[in-house]
Amino acid sequence: MTDVTIDRRSFLIAGGAVLALPAAAVTKDRADAATELREIFTGMERDRLDLDPEQVTSLGLDTGARAGAKALLNDRSPAALTAKQSYNARWVRRLRSVDRGALPFPDQVNLDTVLYGCERELREADRFDFPVGSPYVVTQLSSASTGVPEFLAQQHRIDVRADADAYLSRVAALAVSLDQESECLRKGASLGVIAPDFILDRTLAMLKDVRARPVESATFVQALAAKVRAKQIDGNYERDAASIYSKKVLPALDRQIALLTELRGRARSDAGVWKFKNGSEYYQMCLRQQTTTDGSAESIHERGKEVVAELSSQIDGLLRAQGRTSGSVGERLRALATDPAFVRPNTDAAKEQLIAELNRLIAEMERRLPRYFNTLPNTSVSAVRIPQSIEAGAPSGAYVPGSMDGSRPALFYVNLRNTAELPSWRMSTLTFHETVPGHHMVGGLKRDSTLPLVRKLQRYGAYDEGWALYAEQLADEMGVYDNDPLGRVGYLNDALFRAARMVVDTGIHEMRWTRAQAIQYVVDTVGMMESAVASEVERYCVTPAQACSYMVGKLSILGLRERAQAALGTRFDIRAFHDSLLLSGPMPESVLSGVVERHIQARGEG
Repeated sequence: MTDVTIDRRSFLIAGGAVLALPAAAVTKDRADAATELREIFTGMERDRLDLDPEQVTSLGLDTGARAGAKALLNDRSPAALTAKQSYNARWVRRLRSVDRGALPFPDQVNLDTVLYGCERELREADRFDFPVGSPYVVTQLSSASTGVPEFLAQQHRIDVRADADAYLSRVAALAVSLDQESECLRKGASLGVIAPDFILDRTLAMLKDVRARPVESATFVQALAAKVRAKQIDGNYERDAASIYSKKVLPALDRQIALLTELRGRARSDAGVWKFKNGSEYYQMCLRQQTTTDGSAESIHERGKEVVAELSSQIDGLLRAQGRTSGSVGERLRALATDPAFVRPNTDAAKEQLIAELNRLIAEMERRLPRYFNTLPNTSVSAVRIPQSIEAGAPSGAYVPGSMDGSRPALFYVNLRNTAELPSWRMSTLTFHETVPGHHMVGGLKRDSTLPLVRKLQRYGAYDEGWALYAEQLADEMGVYDNDPLGRVGYLNDALFRAARMVVDTGIHEMRWTRAQAIQYVVDTVGMMESAVASEVERYCVTPAQACSYMVGKLSILGLRERAQAALGTRFDIRAFHDSLLLSGPMPESVLSGVVERHIQARGEG
């Protein structure tokens, strides 16, 4: 197709000229424009799902016409990125042809949001031949060797024999995925994109641990056995999965380990992407991708330091009121975090009890929600332990949305590798961030909505993480901590951590901070244990700018709320405001600002 060979740079330059023209040369009536947009979205949805069979399963759509996706894994090769950009170029042309002015406002939001994401991806691919935002492909956080087995165990549903056979096909396909990742690693290395030596050490340790585990006891093998037993499907699927894994997957894993070992000999200890050719430009693109703003690394760095100072002052006052006056704020927070009164035993029994308490906390928050939200998710969310096989490199908590067909519930994964990292006074805020009124409010309402599927497939980090961080503050405004001063310290400590992330991420990738400098800053500022900080800092090293999305997004939402409150006065309704943000789905900051302006106009006239 001609789309495959399009000159992306010329296309983007021409695209800028198109955007400078009136919305459309031909006026269409509202119905025609809306119909055209729906047709475009339908085509985009088809293409996106064709390219992402794993997401088809995650969404619960691997039935009927898409049943074949159940036997496939995503293409992880360099060629897959080229195919995606061809897809983007084709659909951007179609989207730009729509008469935006003839669309009703909700469809204008849909058009603007989808077009923003596609055009951004085209700009990134036009400028760099490796992924913006995730340059290293295989890291301690991202690897097919750990991600695919967990995906199979948790998300591949088995009802009939064909589903079990498809599971085996995916086990075999994992060998191809590993070799495709290795191909990307070689391409990156040829461009000077090699992960820091300490990241490769962590990654190799993880992969070698995977390699050393007995295949028969692997989680994904046991999960398959349990699923076929539950459905009374005949056959020795457990043996077959173990055999395929041993004969096909492990040799591919050995090849990947050998390649990473070779790259380790060429790696440097520099933590940031500044070391790449055009590294500052690359990082600015990462910032734009994650924050959906044009804020420079320097401005984000300085704003982060300002917020750190503001929050440290508030925490100082609360700690002094509790009689904790000795040492810096960071030192007092560390003393609080290691106080035996707030640390659970690192035992399975204590961890089970913690999970039960977190689920009670979710239920208590759900009872408060109607005072602050008109619209609530139809689905529930519950806390579960993160799989032990991936605890070492995983964050303290993670939200996984439920499937679109309702067959798999939303989950709040809690990392219980070491209970000393989870003092009790911090757990409420972590829970509210990941569940309600945080990520599940966004994920659940998006699932329930009538938004086009292509909108549901898009993700904007500053919106998602910004909302979850805003939700932490909202919980305090709801009165959750009125009789729990240390719980409020936990909320402010979490916000302080996110502000420190802005400083550290920009420090690493623009100011050339070392890993040790970054760790020390977080230890001194937030008071976290060094062991926990190390894994966090290493996360920032491999996902440049992602750590900035939280606080930048929250500050954007707070700024929009302040604007609405000032404009509406007594007409301001927090529930209606939240509806305006949530029911339109995730979007970039520029589109979100327009949605809030529309909300202000509608409420002001009402």
